[in-house]
Amino acid sequence: MLKCKFYFSFLFSLFAIIIILNILNLRLRNKSTLPQPATPTVSLCHNLSFFTRRSAMFQFRLPAKKFIASFDIDAQKTFTPLCPNELPVAGGDEIVPELNAQAELACLRLASRDAHPACALWLASPEHPSLTPLSGHADLDLYWTAHAIVGTPGFDFIDGLDPQAYAFQSLKGIEPDKHPYGACYHDLGNKFSTGAIEFLRQHGITTVICGGLATDYCVLNTVLQLREAGFTVVLNKAACRGIAPETTRAALEKMQLAGVYLAENAAELATLA
Repeated sequence: MLKCKFYFSFLFSLFAIIIILNILNLRLRNKSTLPQPATPTVSLCHNLSFFTRRSAMFQFRLPAKKFIASFDIDAQKTFTPLCPNELPVAGGDEIVPELNAQAELACLRLASRDAHPACALWLASPEHPSLTPLSGHADLDLYWTAHAIVGTPGFDFIDGLDPQAYAFQSLKGIEPDKHPYGACYHDLGNKFSTGAIEFLRQHGITTVICGGLATDYCVLNTVLQLREAGFTVVLNKAACRGIAPETTRAALEKMQLAGVYLAENAAELATLA
């Protein structure tokens, strides 16, 4: 008898739930047929994008230190006001404290450096000014002012960075007919590895914190290469400087679209550990 009562009670409850769901569905359908006010699509998408980015950063947590590497990208004097006749980036010599701080969160520290020869084919001249297109070579796209020539002060790390602290260094642009930007490949087509990706994988690294010079060139390309290789990548904005506001802003947006986490500084990163 009790079993029968329980059975009928269960059927009655189920029937009531079905009726309620049908009523709610009918109301939603009726509401959808009513004229709706115009939606400010651009503004809404912008706001959603902002909140999505902030939400992603709030949800992101750094893994255990043994899975994290810190990557100092082209933190050389050639890209600072210390070498005004090369490729100085405003504030480029101010990033050392942030690079050192982010390294404290990692178990390994890597660096890349431009290491160019004095006979490079991309050297600018009166006939071929800097930043003008260069054709005829697969791994050259622009003429550049002489910079980071091996054996000159511009090739050296910025003062305050200890060369002995790096477990791995990627030297790029050694060949006269190559001028790569990313630290993971020797060529513009991302075919000839510098060994950085393999080194990270060999040591079980899953997350790479990046900083360096310049945001809109070598940092951008290195970060995208690391993402393409499957790493979680975090950019420490305070450990970077860009050449121009417009190209720097575009680079940050491109990185974000690729799934890179942007942190304001190493102090913010420390709260995510």
